[in-house]
Amino acid sequence: MKQIRFSIISLSLLATLFTSCQKKCDMPATVKVDAGTDQTIVLPVDSVTLTGTVTSGSTSNTAYLWSVISGPSVPTFGNDNATVTYAKNLVQGTYVLQFQATNNAGTTGFDTTTITVEPPKTIILQPGAATGQDAEVVYVPGLDNGNNAYGTDSILRITDWTYFSQGYGEGWTHAFVKFMGLNNLPAGSVIKSAKLSLYGLSSTTSTDIGYPEGDNYYSGSPYPLSNEMWLQRATADWDQTTITYNNEPAVTSVDEVATPTSTSQFNSNITDLDVTQLVKDMVATPGTNYGFSITLQTAGYYRSQSFYSSEGSPDSSLAPKLVITFQ
Repeated sequence: MKQIRFSIISLSLLATLFTSCQKKCDMPATVKVDAGTDQTIVLPVDSVTLTGTVTSGSTSNTAYLWSVISGPSVPTFGNDNATVTYAKNLVQGTYVLQFQATNNAGTTGFDTTTITVEPPKTIILQPGAATGQDAEVVYVPGLDNGNNAYGTDSILRITDWTYFSQGYGEGWTHAFVKFMGLNNLPAGSVIKSAKLSLYGLSSTTSTDIGYPEGDNYYSGSPYPLSNEMWLQRATADWDQTTITYNNEPAVTSVDEVATPTSTSQFNSNITDLDVTQLVKDMVATPGTNYGFSITLQTAGYYRSQSFYSSEGSPDSSLAPKLVITFQ
């Protein structure tokens, strides 16, 4: 009789243990998550893709949430309740973003990822002894037959003018500018933007160099003719000490950029002209950075635009300038 009672008690204990174990086994495991690897971007890129993963403890109705732990601003999430989303409108600085997952039992797991946003990498190039060259080329039949080099002139003229007072007819000038520093971009650089600036002559400079007419297109001009120019890519190399009208390199109209008309007789600047694609073309194939050609779009006198060269600018800031942003 005692043996039977012991067996009943033993069975009851086993049932209790089984029930307790079953309850524990039904409980969801600890939630573990991964917010993804840290990332670094360079402005102007201002967004990243975020990928969160639940590595254990997920249930059928697990809820997700992306949030900002710290950072210089509050970014915009594409969907902060999705495992894969994006964060955009990021500014320079470091962000710590958190990925959270909560399962049916209310068990939550957290993990963070760091997003570093670096400022744009920028180089400023201007012609000089080691950084570039610029030159104008001239052809005035009978006066200058296109064999003279003007690489040390103080100005870059882009003109179609007459020389009647000197006993000659129509003549032409245009310019070339090359930025050697393009060749020094780090390997693998991705160009995001390239902006070219040319600075117009002052009235004093124009008079001093015997070029008093300045630009032809401005309010009240006796020659109100359009003087837009083409900025094109040279397809062969040249040197400012030897380039002339007769030996100038060929150019291509592929991705050419149009410049605006002048805005005043003097000090008419062209600033931040977008030449991004032209510069990309120059660096796409190493060894083909031959610079820009600058010519009038429309032939016929009297049309003129003129700018400081690297040799003639009153200060270095007025030399032709190329600003490149890259990553």
